Amino acid sequence: MRTDKPLVFYNQELVRAFRNKPFTRPPQNFMTDNFVKDVQSMESFFSSHQSHEAFQNVLMSNLTEPWVGLYSGMHERSILKSGYHSRESIRLAYM
Repeated sequence: MRTDKPLVFYNQELVRAFRNKPFTRPPQNFMTDNFVKDVQSMESFFSSHQSHEAFQNVLMSNLTEPWVGLYSGMHERSILKSGYHSRESIRLAYM
């Protein structure tokens, strides 16, 4: 069986009982409590940096950092410890 093709079930006997669950809402003040807003136009960015290399470094910086996937692991541990509906699990899911 090839794994690059989806397997779709149309048989109502198999899928009738499936129900979509509502998504949880992000915690109140999620963006302001968890992120720092530093919006900068491309023009001002390039005028304050010497080259396009600096821009590439910004775009690629997180690919070489050891914390890639950090929040995924924290989210999984929070789910195991406190369940899917805990405040911390929901907050980490939105990170």
